[in-house]
Amino acid sequence: MRLAFCLPILALHFSAATINADNVDDAAKKYATKWKAYTKVQLPLLSQRLAMLKKAPVNRRLKVPFAENKKTGRFLFRSKKLKSDFIAATRSQMIALHDTGPAFPGRFPQAGEVGGLRGTKCGMRVLQVIDKGSVLAYLTIYNPRIAIRGKTIARASTSKVLFWMETDTKGLVDNSNVRTLPNRVFFVSGTKTYPTGDGGTDTVSVLTDITAKVMKLGPFSSITNDAELDAYLSQAKKRPTTSGDARAARALTAIRSLIKRGKKDVAKKHLERLIAKYPKTKAADEAKALLDGLK
Repeated sequence: MRLAFCLPILALHFSAATINADNVDDAAKKYATKWKAYTKVQLPLLSQRLAMLKKAPVNRRLKVPFAENKKTGRFLFRSKKLKSDFIAATRSQMIALHDTGPAFPGRFPQAGEVGGLRGTKCGMRVLQVIDKGSVLAYLTIYNPRIAIRGKTIARASTSKVLFWMETDTKGLVDNSNVRTLPNRVFFVSGTKTYPTGDGGTDTVSVLTDITAKVMKLGPFSSITNDAELDAYLSQAKKRPTTSGDARAARALTAIRSLIKRGKKDVAKKHLERLIAKYPKTKAADEAKALLDGLK
């Protein structure tokens, strides 16, 4: 990859990057599978978040705009306006899942990866539009300050890497900052060597737009508007909560971990509680056998 201190590029003619069609098709299929799994996970999580936001109290004496308890998922707001904004944003996230799949991780895309370029703390600067389907552009990632107990371990900074992008360049202009092409899916398909302004050459990674191929493998969510979202949320309320068998099984897994760590006395107490609370479950039968073995 080419780093931010590269030499300037003159208005030269470039040839399009050579892309392996089989690799692109395979990448699209893998990403479509990942997107469907991502949606199944995200919809329930966002539903829970939405429920918590609606229940959140408003306290005008709060010193910060809002507070969130990461463990319980509860919120507290200083104003009704901000609470409404959070609710609207979460609803928008849920609706957007039908045309917005998972983004690249919070770092620069690596060879063979597939993802979206939107996301937190990510920007894009167009260096040169090559033609209708190719552009050289910097991706910029903001690295936040890292502190432990108030002591700065790493200062806030930005990192830039240059990419050759095979995508529709309509609306893009040389030497301009733009949004990171939301709702487009890219595949890091290889590398491209191009001439630089000093008469030499440089090599960068190629991001190939595979959005059209991926979208043909959808849909990825049945929720495309507010009415469909309200219907989904209404059905979610009627769905049964996690069964006793599932809760007991999770509790038993935690107890087995205690036994492995040698905390047998603590494990005994938890086994007795599990048997009393979920007496007719398979986990309770296993707990009884474990308890007998600890006596």
